[in-house]
Amino acid sequence: MVEVSIQHIIGTVTLIGLVISAGLFYTIFTTFVQDDNRKKELGQISENVALNLEEMINLIKFSKYSSDYMIKIIDLPTDVGGRSYQIQLVNDTNRGLYVHTFLTTQQTVSADSTIPYNSGDIPLKFNTAETIYNINVGVDNLKIACSGTIYGKNGVVIWANPDWNNSNGNSPSLITIGIGWVEAQQ
Repeated sequence: MVEVSIQHIIGTVTLIGLVISAGLFYTIFTTFVQDDNRKKELGQISENVALNLEEMINLIKFSKYSSDYMIKIIDLPTDVGGRSYQIQLVNDTNRGLYVHTFLTTQQTVSADSTIPYNSGDIPLKFNTAETIYNINVGVDNLKIACSGTIYGKNGVVIWANPDWNNSNGNSPSLITIGIGWVEAQQ
């Protein structure tokens, strides 16, 4: 029979615990760093969408000819760190209008960007519809699928539609803005 001293048993258990602790620390640390990097990338995406929406709003405000949908196709990544993400337009009574991006599988990893809009003159309306509907725009009759939430994919579109009813003739009385994606060309 082999005799094992208690010191060897304690040393072995301590060494195993140390190896497991180091592995757990490494996993927790790398997960934290990955989530932080993903939050930064989501922040860049939401900022990009918010600034493009602001640009679209300004185009409509200062171009007095548009009476139909205006669209802009923007280039966004299809995933963030290998994970799918979603973009939502949110109209919150406390925070106002903002763009919210989050990982589909881990919604705590998210970022928000307020639309830098001076709301003094023309009211804005976000298209926050959860159901998908289509609009056709342009001379090409480009088919755009619209929804208040979109997933990261190619062909992301921001759009705006001015309402000239009840306006003073210089600017629209309401601008509806939204997001979607190119569905197909007719």
